[in-house]
Amino acid sequence: MVTSLSLTKRIVILFAVAYPVILLPVLAITYRMTSDTAREGFVRQFEALLLGQTWELENLFSEVEADLKTLAMNPAVTDADDSLFTSFLEADPDTFTYRYTPEELAIISLFNAYRVTHPAVNSVYMGRANGTFVRSHERAAATAYDPRTRPWYLAALEYPGKLAHTAIYPSVTTRDLNVGTSLALSDPQGRLRGVLGMDVTLEDLSRRFESLSLPYGAWLELWDAEGRVAISPAADRVSQPARAGAPPGSPAAASAAEVLPGKVLCLYRRIPIPEGYLAVLIPGAAIGSLVNQSLAERAVIITATFLLGYASLFILLNRSLLKPLRAMSAHLRASADEGIPAPMRVPTSGELHELEVNYNRLVEMVELENEELRKIKFLVITSLSSLAQKRDNETGLHILRTQKYMDILATAYNQCFPARAADHARVRQMVLCAPLHDIGKVAIPDSILLKPGRLDSLEFEIMKMHTTYGRDAIEKAQVDLADQLFFSTALAIVYSHHERWDGKGYPEGLEGESIPLEARFMAIADVYDALVTERVYKKAMGHEEAVRIIREGRGSQFDPDVVDAFLVSERMFREVAVLYGDTLGHGQ
Repeated sequence: MVTSLSLTKRIVILFAVAYPVILLPVLAITYRMTSDTAREGFVRQFEALLLGQTWELENLFSEVEADLKTLAMNPAVTDADDSLFTSFLEADPDTFTYRYTPEELAIISLFNAYRVTHPAVNSVYMGRANGTFVRSHERAAATAYDPRTRPWYLAALEYPGKLAHTAIYPSVTTRDLNVGTSLALSDPQGRLRGVLGMDVTLEDLSRRFESLSLPYGAWLELWDAEGRVAISPAADRVSQPARAGAPPGSPAAASAAEVLPGKVLCLYRRIPIPEGYLAVLIPGAAIGSLVNQSLAERAVIITATFLLGYASLFILLNRSLLKPLRAMSAHLRASADEGIPAPMRVPTSGELHELEVNYNRLVEMVELENEELRKIKFLVITSLSSLAQKRDNETGLHILRTQKYMDILATAYNQCFPARAADHARVRQMVLCAPLHDIGKVAIPDSILLKPGRLDSLEFEIMKMHTTYGRDAIEKAQVDLADQLFFSTALAIVYSHHERWDGKGYPEGLEGESIPLEARFMAIADVYDALVTERVYKKAMGHEEAVRIIREGRGSQFDPDVVDAFLVSERMFREVAVLYGDTLGHGQ
């Protein structure tokens, strides 16, 4: 007698047969889709990184170009007397002796001032048409040297009257690899006098790359125009072809992505200076790990769907409709909590998938808007600061000086006190926001702001209100924007830069480390600039006297550690005051 199988056993048998039959093809398809999705995700993420680093390099060399143009107009550089400079044409390193003329020492000092105040320039130099040569510091060895044969000189001759950039080239007396920016110098009749140049070394660029913390074990490389690796944390790749075959892409190719031997995903982007490519390499193991994790998660979902689907129609609806909706809702909540809309990655179908696609399109539009806002932020800060300074009889150079003082002081502080160092992002925000420190002065009456004499007690109380006015303006602007680091930095600088270490400052009488660090930096930068520049109520003070006053304020008006950082870097303060002074001679 044949006994009929129970429904439960039939369901178990049906599930046991159907589950592997359906699951295996689904997993195979899912694996392929997940691999493609993971790779696309890596490409999108690291393309943004490459674009950002490209902008960083463009900004770096834009600063070099600007300084080179300024230096080319200096009378010491345009002087036609070639006998002022040293010749290395037949120099013997065993017998050569430097014999600088006073004029050559002056131009060396000028070149060195530009070198030490620029965060990336390694050398400033000039080769003359008669073969003489002068630069910001002594050569490593006094070997025979003809500047007219060097890549930077030849590049300038190829583009007369225009800024020229070299490909990566080696130094003569050191192991440095350089990227040169140069400009041909001509007399009024158009005859060549020589070439002025500045170098950025690959060692400096390498340090910039190493400071980046990339996820998934990825690393950044610089390739030259021939497709050889110039900078890489993998020493065995340096000077080797970055990839098999010809250099990547044609001159019109902006970027590409491909898989290198060893299953390393490589994204590269063409850059103009130095001519070549920026590349980011992601180990295949990182991609495989994400794919396997996603595949395991999907396998669990499929299994759960089978189990729940056999139970009831409600479970099926829960899987196909309610669960995706919950996942989408959770994603939206997470995005709201973080304050940053992120692309949605939820298994969906039908109308829900269309909703997800449309949402992701909206996210892309928001990301583009945010990028534009970041560009506008710097313009707004500079414009507002200039507006406040015009009422206070300040010039645009005050904005530049305070930013450079803030950068120099923060860098020196981080070097002196590495355990308490401010991170790079915070320092960048400090430098960006420094010009806003006196924005509240736009609300101070002209009769007080422009008074040539000493303020009386009532006038001083009104003047002190500029910190509160500035704070109120920033707090109102903060209501609808989410860049908290920017606003907290700006607020601290604007509201607290007149607080004193001993608690006798204003507006709140904060004491010691209760004063925000950026405000402690701003206090010294602001006081130094006020001392060494002419104001409506006083004459400019000498640099040494300004240093003495700040030193005497150590532990009373100023943070002792910040004063120590200032004293370490005060020579650079002086160089900035001289190079960017409102009137020649200020800050001497």
